[in-house]
Amino acid sequence: MLPDDILYRCGDGYKKNIREMSNAWNQTQRMKRLAVGSIAAPEYIEWWGRRINDNISGPSQGDKKSLLEIQNEKGELKARVAELEKTLYQYRNRNSVIEL
Repeated sequence: MLPDDILYRCGDGYKKNIREMSNAWNQTQRMKRLAVGSIAAPEYIEWWGRRINDNISGPSQGDKKSLLEIQNEKGELKARVAELEKTLYQYRNRNSVIEL
């Protein structure tokens, strides 16, 4: 059967019938949520809170660094950046001399 034949046999009210069925289904779902939600809300909220907290991982022992170690690493990285900038400046100067 072709889709056009189906629509013809259903008549002009097929959209109305589908809309009515959809609205009835949505209303049923809302009523279920309302009825179950008021009963299970405290337990559900508690469960949801535990679920979220269980998914958050704390810092592992391998990731812990002291503030002093982090500051030292930051200083070393700044020194490396300064060294690379100096090298880049020298390279550009050498290239500009070669172009002249």
